[in-house]
Amino acid sequence: MQGFLGNLPNSTGFFLLETDKIRIKTVPNGAALFRVEIPDKTGRFSNIALPLPYPDACIRSGTHAGTTLGPVAGRVENGRLQIPDRSLQLAQNEGRNHLHGGPGGLSRQVWQTVHARPDQVAYRLDLPDGLDGYPGNRTFWVGYALTGPAQLTIRYRVETDAPTPVSLSNHTYWNLSGDFAHPCTGHRLQIAARQACWNDQEHLPRGVLDVAGTPLDFTRPQEPAPHADHPQLHNALGYNNAYLLEGSPAVRLEHPASGRVLTMETDLPALVFYSGGYLAGEPLEGGCAAESAAFALEPQERPGLPALVLPGQPWERWIRLTFSAEQMPRQRFFTR
Repeated sequence: MQGFLGNLPNSTGFFLLETDKIRIKTVPNGAALFRVEIPDKTGRFSNIALPLPYPDACIRSGTHAGTTLGPVAGRVENGRLQIPDRSLQLAQNEGRNHLHGGPGGLSRQVWQTVHARPDQVAYRLDLPDGLDGYPGNRTFWVGYALTGPAQLTIRYRVETDAPTPVSLSNHTYWNLSGDFAHPCTGHRLQIAARQACWNDQEHLPRGVLDVAGTPLDFTRPQEPAPHADHPQLHNALGYNNAYLLEGSPAVRLEHPASGRVLTMETDLPALVFYSGGYLAGEPLEGGCAAESAAFALEPQERPGLPALVLPGQPWERWIRLTFSAEQMPRQRFFTR
């Protein structure tokens, strides 16, 4: 990962990246974004990322909160994945299906810290050929860098010695109010997508639907309605759908009461919006999470279509998060 890598011993502590407008903690456990503090419109700082009680919880929690997902984020039916000239049998770690890279996936590993400065940190992980059914001896890099006064850029890189499928993502849960003891209400969400995948009862994508006229339509700012009467929202106690991105920025999440805004840009083609329906009772720093206490916004490759990474042809992608605190206009529109 050019521009990030250097030499630094392994570490299990957190790293603090900060300016006068943002404070971020990352940990090598799951190469996770552990804490994000930003001010509201009055200047009061609060953590807006689901706060697990300690770093080791990142690799043990079923929420995958803050972690790097992969080698293939999301679900693979029956653990069967086809790549050119080969059918892979991946580990089945959610019933009959494969979830977020399997039991040895990126979110379950303690990464090596290879570079750290006050404004950036990078992690590296080497996984052997055959782990959880994935081919190739692979090296993964994740870099977190402050690229503006209140802007964080996440960069990914994967190298392999054999063709291998890849779809990485970040699984931070967001609540711009900073209150995780209650449902994440009072937010407005906008996603630059007119289509989303519809899921079956096992949360497996089965096709693509036009979101117009449904509670899944966030082409204009709307408050998510996890309990709306729509078949897709019955599957996961709310939203758990992959959107097919087509504009920039990909996402805008705003909380008018605090004035906080999160804008997300990415070169990844899809984004899973999960409204946290199964978070209820999850142990957190200082208490337990409420149902739908936070929203996960997970950019990734299209479901069922991971990138095929070849020897000598690294896979690289990025996610850029920009934070602000402002008085809210009535509507914002994405550029097309």
